[in-house]
Amino acid sequence: MKIYFLFLLFFLCIACKRGHSRSEITQELSNAMLTRLWTEHNKDTSKTKFQILDVNYFEDKTFFECQFKVHMYVLSTGFDTVGMMAARISKDFATVKRKM
Repeated sequence: MKIYFLFLLFFLCIACKRGHSRSEITQELSNAMLTRLWTEHNKDTSKTKFQILDVNYFEDKTFFECQFKVHMYVLSTGFDTVGMMAARISKDFATVKRKM
């Protein structure tokens, strides 16, 4: 009987893992998008600065559907602009697929 109780207690501890708060999710999504912008292949981003101003997202079962308000600043010309970018980010924040 004690073994069943211990097994049940162990199962409850594993099953009740803590979820992320809204601010933690927003921060992780911003970090994932910035990492993607800085490391995009075939683009030189060493002379460009990006800043995420706002994040709106919808949480699905396997991914986040996101819309970012991004401030871009080009160092060499002094050009800056604010625009919207959309992306689909996996739940583990590792895969970012930008939408055009």
